[in-house]
Amino acid sequence: MLLSRLVLQGLLVSCIPSTGCAGSILFAAGSHGFISPAIIAAATTAAGENHLLPKQSPATDPDNNQIIEIDGFYFENPSTKCTYASQPYIYKVFSNIDKNVENLFGLIHPNATFTVVGHHPLAGRYHDLKHFYINALYRIYNCARLKYPELYKGTLQYIHAGCDERWSVQELLFEGKANNGLEYKITNVWVTRWEDGKMVEVRTYVDADDVSRMLFDNEIWSNSSTFTEHDDFMPGPAGMPPDKETPAVQSSCREHY
Repeated sequence: MLLSRLVLQGLLVSCIPSTGCAGSILFAAGSHGFISPAIIAAATTAAGENHLLPKQSPATDPDNNQIIEIDGFYFENPSTKCTYASQPYIYKVFSNIDKNVENLFGLIHPNATFTVVGHHPLAGRYHDLKHFYINALYRIYNCARLKYPELYKGTLQYIHAGCDERWSVQELLFEGKANNGLEYKITNVWVTRWEDGKMVEVRTYVDADDVSRMLFDNEIWSNSSTFTEHDDFMPGPAGMPPDKETPAVQSSCREHY
């Protein structure tokens, strides 16, 4: 377990950038339209490999009265006297992400930049929270928990760095049952840069195969079947055809029927 954590830390530290990111300019909310929160995946992590224990009262360090664990979550750096975001502060932001995503959004700057790393439908750069939420989080949310919301669970596994470092790394485990009835257990890693108590830059890591498969299997507009009734216009990313082509199509339809 220690080796796997060290490897993860080394990998993520090598990925932490020092500059901002550009952003997406189109909304792509998926077949369910616009709504609420979500997950982004990386690699499956066994539940036994986290450092969470059964629920218990917060523990403090008797020498300096700092909180060193909450509900079995132990902090690598429990200090709250920090230049940027302390680990206990970050814990409050991410620990209830499955139940109160609005709390998370409240601590992300509206013009924060996001990079979803990889090659898949959600990957790319986003200029602000709204584009990131609609194009990425909301799409995967609708696939991962729309039909079985009672089985959806997100657990904060680790927090690295932060405090006097601008950047922190959060590892979360999401589990539940997708709309198609298949159970999943996936890890989502957020690498975040903090300013004045808010995230201003986010890099998130996802397993391309898991994300692509979940979208394909659960979004009707990208995985149609013989039983799908096509009553709405869904022309794809290129949009509707030019107006000059539409009259010819309409005329052909009138002559046919």
